[in-house]
Parts: sequence; C-alpha cells; structure tokens
Amino acid sequence: MSAKYYPLDDLAVVRFSGPDSRQFLQSQLTADMDELRENEAIFACVCNPAGRVLGLFLICESGDHEFHALCARSLADHLLTHLHRFVLRARLEMDLRSELVVAGLSEPVGQTAGAIRFNGPAGSYGVFSQFEVAEAACSQGDAADWRMAELVHGVHWLDERTSAKFLPQMLGYERVGALSFSKGCYPGQEVIARTRHLGKLKRHPLACQLDQHVHLDSMTEAVLSDGATEAGAVLVSAVNQVDGHSMAMLVARMPAEFSPRSCFIGQAPYRIEWSGTPDPGIILP
Repeated sequence: MSAKYYPLDDLAVVRFSGPDSRQFLQSQLTADMDELRENEAIFACVCNPAGRVLGLFLICESGDHEFHALCARSLADHLLTHLHRFVLRARLEMDLRSELVVAGLSEPVGQTAGAIRFNGPAGSYGVFSQFEVAEAACSQGDAADWRMAELVHGVHWLDERTSAKFLPQMLGYERVGALSFSKGCYPGQEVIARTRHLGKLKRHPLACQLDQHVHLDSMTEAVLSDGATEAGAVLVSAVNQVDGHSMAMLVARMPAEFSPRSCFIGQAPYRIEWSGTPDPGIILP
C-alpha cells in the first residue's frame, strides 16, 4: 500500500521564536514544556482565566529557541492576539506561517527542506513549504477519514463557536497529554485544578458513531438516551463519512456507566451504533 497524505486545510502553523520562547509557553499553556523532548510534539491548551479552552496547540521544538505549533486556522489570529497580551518584556516573537501547509501522513514521506513533523495519537502531521508530498509517490486520502480518527482518539480542534466554552477535562484533553496537574501556574490553572481535586466535573466527552450524516453547527443541543435514562449534551464536532455514517464528538452531562443507544441533535433523531470516551488507545469495533 502506498503512503497517503490527507490535506488538512483547516489547520494553521504558528511560530514562536526568541530566547524567552520556552519560558513564555510554559507560563501560558496547560502542558509542561519541560517534558517536551527533541523530535517529539505535545498537545497543549490555551485557556482564559476562567479555565475555559480558547484553542488547542500541537507543538514541537523546531530549532534553538524556536517552536512551531499547529492550531485551528479559524482560531489562529485570535490565539495570537490573546497571547500577545502577555508578552510584556519577554524576548519573543510569534507569527502565523501562512505560507506553510499541513497534511496528515499515513507514514513518513521523503525528507524535504524545512519539513516539520508532529506525531500525535491519530498519526503524523507534516508541515511543508508546499505540497512536496504530492511529489513523493503519495496518494491523496480523504481528510474525513483523518478527522474521524482524530475525534475517536481525543483530538478536536474547536472553532469559533466552541472556543471558551469548556474546561480541558470536559473535552478529555488530559488523555492526549495536553494538561499537566504538576507544573506551575498558567491562566485558568486554579479553576482547572480545583475542579479536578474536588471531583466536581459534571460534563464529560463522548464520541458517537451515528447512523446518518450530521448537518448541524457545533454547540447545537443534544439529548442522549439508553432507553431508560436521558442525558443532556452539546455537539462539539462532527465528521461525515462516505458510507453515510458520521462520527460526532459531544460533551454530555451523563451518569457513570451510561451507554446511549440514540440521540436527538437539534431536532434530528440519530441511532448510535458505537460510543466511547475519546482516547489515544481506542480501537473501533
């Protein structure tokens, strides 16, 4: 089977550079930058003071005092504007690398000048100055397949509607390593830690494979049912599959050991064919 690339046009690349870049990121992100190793990448959240996630980064060190991060393209300018407020006297520059493109990679492709690779639970992400993957005997895959793998493995990038609506734990981001409970302070850290230690998290992530396509916006209200119990939820993200099914990511107020069999998203009824907590180790039946 030849290698495949999956064009991920809705992801953007941000660069942080300067002598204080690591220290700055350590003070602003939910992940522990001291755990970032060479040739590795980690997920990290940008949060507001209320502990709500503004956006998700997948970040790697790309040179001396230089880091590159992937994020949702629709949120990139907002995240940079937010972070600029905290630079103060830090020796740091940050910019959007609009000339770069992002692709999911089924396996490593040929070495290209300036290429950056990010390994995540759903696979490897490649960043290129142009689509050199098209010249490396790669066939193009359906980006929906990649997005479905992201959702079930706990990677969802948020958008303008879902930004600043959820604590990281409500989205399951601790499962992909985006949340450290042992590092120092960062915006929202007190709220996030208090929720964990007091056990007061009431909303949890749930991935559901549905029997038909979803054509509704994120933050649409939903109701889950196991036939005897109902639980309220909101739609965070959905990917429509070519076979007529879809994979939806929901945040739900649900009891323990709850296994829903159906749901209404908006006013539309769906049959749930599979559901589970998003996790990097998950294997679909």
